[in-house]
Amino acid sequence: MVGRPIRVLHVEDSPGDARLLREALKGGRLAFEIECADTMVGGLERLAAGGWDVVLLDLALPDSSGLESVSRVRAASADVPIVVLTGLEDEALGLAAVQGGADDYLVKGEVKPALGSMIQRSVRHSLERRRLRVQLETRERQQRAAAELERCALDGCELEDLFSRAVETVRQVLGVEYAKVLELSLD
Repeated sequence: MVGRPIRVLHVEDSPGDARLLREALKGGRLAFEIECADTMVGGLERLAAGGWDVVLLDLALPDSSGLESVSRVRAASADVPIVVLTGLEDEALGLAAVQGGADDYLVKGEVKPALGSMIQRSVRHSLERRRLRVQLETRERQQRAAAELERCALDGCELEDLFSRAVETVRQVLGVEYAKVLELSLD
């Protein structure tokens, strides 16, 4: 295993299911640091503290259930991948959860220590899909900004206006303060 462990927030109210998942994640090429919350409120509190790589989310919690759970976690953190854990009879709900913002779903009946590689693969693929989605969104933002600057230049806007818009665009794309952009432009 290379690098730091994958930090997993497991939101699950069943101690038995939590233990099975913990066992399933042992071994293999990846290392995991798992913390469990047994309610949605507890999970959201831990999620707000930050630093999580992925959330494994039960859809039947005492204080939240179904697609509402996915919506609440996604609202609390737009960037952290969510892998939904659903009961065997709720496979359609797992698919609906993916359509509603989860990155993947697993059927709880299939989460067994012997199938740990399946769970690890789901986590790894969810992390990669989320990374690619963020990268794509960044590129799209950059392309929209470049197109807007091009329109301004082609429409014959004043050089000072074009420079101001360019500085603001760079500030937004890089997420830095206005003064830092000006420092970059002076080099």
